[in-house]
Amino acid sequence: MMLKTKGPLRKYGPWLLLAVLAAALVPLLLLGGYAHPAADDYSYGLFTHMALQQGTSLLGAVWRTVKGYYTGWQGTYSAIAMMTLTPGIWGEQFYWLTPVVMIGAVAVGTFKLTDTLLRRMGGCSWRAVLAAGCAMTLLAVELVPYPLHSFYWWNGAVYYTFTYGLMLLWADRLLVLRLEKSVRQAVWPLVSALLLSVFLGGSNYVSGLFAAVLGAVFCLFCLIRQRNKLPAALVIEIVLGGCFFFSMIAPGNAVRQSGLEGYSAINSVAWAVLKAGRDCFRFLSPVLAAALLLAVPFLYHLAGKTKFKFRFPLLFLVFAFLVFATQNAPHYYAAGTAGPERLRNIVFYAYLWLLPICEFYVLGWVRRRFAPHEWLKARAAVGCLTALLVISCVGMGVQGRLSSTEAVRELTSGEAAAYDAEMNARYLLYHDHARPDVTVEPVKARPKLLYWNDITPSMYDWTNQAVSNYYGKTSIVLAEAKD
Repeated sequence: MMLKTKGPLRKYGPWLLLAVLAAALVPLLLLGGYAHPAADDYSYGLFTHMALQQGTSLLGAVWRTVKGYYTGWQGTYSAIAMMTLTPGIWGEQFYWLTPVVMIGAVAVGTFKLTDTLLRRMGGCSWRAVLAAGCAMTLLAVELVPYPLHSFYWWNGAVYYTFTYGLMLLWADRLLVLRLEKSVRQAVWPLVSALLLSVFLGGSNYVSGLFAAVLGAVFCLFCLIRQRNKLPAALVIEIVLGGCFFFSMIAPGNAVRQSGLEGYSAINSVAWAVLKAGRDCFRFLSPVLAAALLLAVPFLYHLAGKTKFKFRFPLLFLVFAFLVFATQNAPHYYAAGTAGPERLRNIVFYAYLWLLPICEFYVLGWVRRRFAPHEWLKARAAVGCLTALLVISCVGMGVQGRLSSTEAVRELTSGEAAAYDAEMNARYLLYHDHARPDVTVEPVKARPKLLYWNDITPSMYDWTNQAVSNYYGKTSIVLAEAKD
């Protein structure tokens, strides 16, 4: 099912969006060939790198790292396990896999959830799924506030962006479980949901808490509307909650928390709500606004195909906003801040889903209350809104506010290649066994999507020590800046 319009839009529109998505991903993935490990990649990848070098057990090295950090620094066991598998442990030349894995996780999760929502629940055609999946993936990739931390730095991206992709699959499992009519059909959705719950429970605390809230909402829905699915929903929530609790009580959390000062629970909630309100305006770019307007005719038509009543739009909007705000609370409670760039990225991703869901609910209420029949002239509306979207994309692209256009700039300007050459020159020194002490020059080329931080002139800096341990050096330091 798609909006009934004549002409090539319905037939060729999804393929055009797929072509645009493919074209947008080309520079982003090409840029990955110039990405390099940094900071925590070296500390979390130390034992796995040593295992590969010495021919010992890789899984044993993963377990050793997870156990050490669980007792000494943080309890997010599944996230730590993924951090140990940074592509750099197999060789710096494999780090290009980082954006492939991260963008792949976002795309797979997006398309799978879109398919369940539109095709299985909404009765739409595969063309509608293709169009919506491409659109949502494009918006996520192009408008993410900090692309470096989502796509080009393994440690930060696997902690948040990769987990976001898996959380989309987890949400999809809940919806599929709801749709299955027999016990036999429900087995795989339940088992896969439980496996993903174990992972999410040990991931970052933002995703863990957000998933727990969504799981509670699903349990409430089952209690009210589908009680035969309530036992399965409760099992999923209990497993997720138990794993989340196991992560929270890790001895290492107390060690890490000793150096931080967070807010009280009440203040954390207040700041979380306030930050969510600011984010609602900050994240709303011209391209996203134009895309939401373009979706109006399709969502309005879709609302007419469902039997849902859409009775409480204001209550639903408030509820959705509060669910969105829960993501901010953990970091305010732990550290008294809204969190680093990589955390803000997944908050944006959640915003990207909640907006069209809220739009659909409001349009459904409008259709039920005021205009039960089709009143939008689709061809004219879609034509005007498409032009508005194109103009917005061009404007933001010229300003370098789209990920792909920034990637193209860094590739064509030679900035990415210069950064790559400087880092490769360092590796020659790092791998020189005849030099136990290494001094390197500061990196001059610093592409916005590739460069995050560097070592320092102090051999006692934790980053320097991580790099030194990783390459088996006595010391690795940065040369003092010349006047």
